[in-house]
Amino acid sequence: MKILFYRYNSICEPSIIGALSSFNIDVHEIMEDKSGNAESAKSNIEHVQSAIESIKPDAVFSINFFPMLAKLCHIYGLIYIAQSVDCPVMELFDRSMQFDTNRIFLFDKAQYMMLRPYNPSCIFYLPLGSDPEYVAGMLKQGDPRPDLTPPGIAMVGSLYSEKNPYGEIKDKLLPHTRGFIDGLIESQKAVYGYNFIEKTLPQNIAEEIHEQNPMFTGRYEDNCIMDASKLRRFTAAHYFLEYELAQKERFETLSELSRSFKTDLYTNSDTKELTECVKEMGSNNFTIHEGVKTLTQMPIVFNNAKINLNITLRAIETGLPLRMFDICAAGGFLLTNYQEELPEYFEIGKEAEYYGSKDELIDKCSYYLTHEDERTRIAQAGLERIKKQHTWRHRVAQIITSIWE
Repeated sequence: MKILFYRYNSICEPSIIGALSSFNIDVHEIMEDKSGNAESAKSNIEHVQSAIESIKPDAVFSINFFPMLAKLCHIYGLIYIAQSVDCPVMELFDRSMQFDTNRIFLFDKAQYMMLRPYNPSCIFYLPLGSDPEYVAGMLKQGDPRPDLTPPGIAMVGSLYSEKNPYGEIKDKLLPHTRGFIDGLIESQKAVYGYNFIEKTLPQNIAEEIHEQNPMFTGRYEDNCIMDASKLRRFTAAHYFLEYELAQKERFETLSELSRSFKTDLYTNSDTKELTECVKEMGSNNFTIHEGVKTLTQMPIVFNNAKINLNITLRAIETGLPLRMFDICAAGGFLLTNYQEELPEYFEIGKEAEYYGSKDELIDKCSYYLTHEDERTRIAQAGLERIKKQHTWRHRVAQIITSIWE
């Protein structure tokens, strides 16, 4: 079997390509031109078309869904496999997702339940995974960077300050709109395991948000599987408001933890405001580092930290983000916000831990920082669970079974 793998440097690509190859699949790689202009878009189409005609693959594979690939595969009568690793992905709302040649795999059950009716026989639920064998190699290899051994709690990732579109428009909104949104975000911030922002957001507020940033969804509306008003409400909730929530939640959580515990943040985000806040608190526990290299340095941080904090973007309503699997694959101790699907894949208190409130987060950090043996046992058990059930090879096997058996 031959598969044409369309790459754009997603961190999952090498491991999934390796997993495909382990099943004696002949993988041919093609790299996306990421210039982002009309010429590069045309070049990508021509490049894929040429590869299809010369290689004659049995299927085309990509991380996340690309309408261009779906359309080309539909024309050539090829299976198009899209493994989603991000949520939300706006391209999934393109009408091309309804082609019968698609095989789309989604890791968030809430998203799966929402999108499956648009193409019932071609959309599948599949959790994410990791590559513990690769990670073990990186840990053995090591890295000369001196700050990869955090002494207590560590978080690797964005503060969402650079990704938050709501921050650009909130001062333009009507005062009562700002007040409603502030209250809604504060309410959701206190609730883990259930997302009510989209259900609670009035349509008129969604429309007001998009009046201030019409370009955000304009490029998706003309060829969307849902009507424009529903799309605007979805994007207002899951991009604008939930990115604002993510920024607030990460800012406040890290600030609060640093009151009592050594806390290290590895990020490429702007940290000026957070640094000033921590200084005003008089805390000497907080250390900010430059972001780490995902494939080589991040596993070392996960392995060395006593507690690895995961804060899931609320747009992932029920599923487990990639970060959870990668922490456990590095032999790290995972402490995450509660997600509905978490107990389906890890035994709570034995393979991973969660918090359901800020007070519970503080209590569990205090407990596990002073109970090293128990913390180590949980981290090791989490790693064993990954090896037994949650590698990318397991996921590729499930994809193959879903499509060809």
